[in-house]
Amino acid sequence: MSERHWGQLTGVRPGKLALKMKDAGLSDGEIRHRLREDYRLADEAVELLLEVAERQQRCLEGRLLSDGFHLYVSLPFCPSICHYCSFPSLSLAAGERWLEPVVAAIGEEIAMVAEWQRQTGRLLTTVYVGGGTPSAMPRRLLASIMDMLRCQLVWTGDGEFTVEAGRPDTVDGDFCRLCRQYSVSRVCVNPQTLNDQVRRDCGRGHSTVDFFRAVEQLRRDTGCWINVDLIAGLPGETVAGFASGVQKVIELTPENITIHVLCRKRGSRWQQQPDRQWLPAEVDQALADSRDWLRRAGYRPYYLYRQKKTAGDRENVGYCLPGRLSVYNVVMINEQQDIIGLGPGAASKIVAGGRVSTIYHNKSPAHYLASFTSRCRMTMSLMHAAAAVENHPGRG
Repeated sequence: MSERHWGQLTGVRPGKLALKMKDAGLSDGEIRHRLREDYRLADEAVELLLEVAERQQRCLEGRLLSDGFHLYVSLPFCPSICHYCSFPSLSLAAGERWLEPVVAAIGEEIAMVAEWQRQTGRLLTTVYVGGGTPSAMPRRLLASIMDMLRCQLVWTGDGEFTVEAGRPDTVDGDFCRLCRQYSVSRVCVNPQTLNDQVRRDCGRGHSTVDFFRAVEQLRRDTGCWINVDLIAGLPGETVAGFASGVQKVIELTPENITIHVLCRKRGSRWQQQPDRQWLPAEVDQALADSRDWLRRAGYRPYYLYRQKKTAGDRENVGYCLPGRLSVYNVVMINEQQDIIGLGPGAASKIVAGGRVSTIYHNKSPAHYLASFTSRCRMTMSLMHAAAAVENHPGRG
């Protein structure tokens, strides 16, 4: 199935195509026909896109304000660097000297956004604090970021606030206290696999016991929605073992479960990893089994994206329980509202007149700080231009 699963589509956001067709008024039958005949998608991919597009259309129409915008905050520091990771992250040991300067610079960026809000009346709809592993940051620095986000910016009443705690062993009482204090609504706890040996081989030191403890503690002490990430295709994992992990995660009933496929990205330690790779048929089976288990438990797909060099050339899919989707993920994938990126490696996507302009912060903390002023000025200029277009009565 994998060799033609996505037919002639090569982009990373295939869901945007189906959503654009729905917004244009095409019926599901017409969309099916076009996806099959024009793009040569497999039936399974067609039905997945239709279901995701329907769920995202309802989200975009019913839950987003026309004057809303979104923030991504990049804290690129981790306890260690996973072998499959190509994100702009530093180990805490290697990046310790940059912690204070980066947090101070992000504080300046937040102040700029607050001033822009005062001038334009725009409302903050979602915030995603990622990295990196924000929960691994020194608590006073993480608290400083959370305080500035909550106290300096004007949020919508039901604004979504996500913080990544990708390493379960970084979840403790102090982290839970910060989540309560600053009304964090969603936390990502990402074991990637429930096989301890496979995880150690990935360069991650925590255990499955840490993962279960972290979920229990977050449930008990914060009331946050929880997202769990798992990766299909890790070396040493079997199809049966991956399926078992998915079932155990489902038993915890997190609001969101994201099924990723291993990607040997440029810049990762595993780019040229010689260990056995999963066969396309094994990837297909793992994803089919996961989908079946998730559906039986009431989960439904709500966003997806693709990457180059994934095992079996397959997609990453986010599932949610009814009414529990992440608005940020929907907006990020569809690029229909402004997303302002703060911190090293973050990207701002400014939407104006139906076009998306992207500005990237430098990945390394040193270069981010050196080019800080020029990048911020460029972002603010685009944001003001976008606000003027939004408020113009002739906007298309």
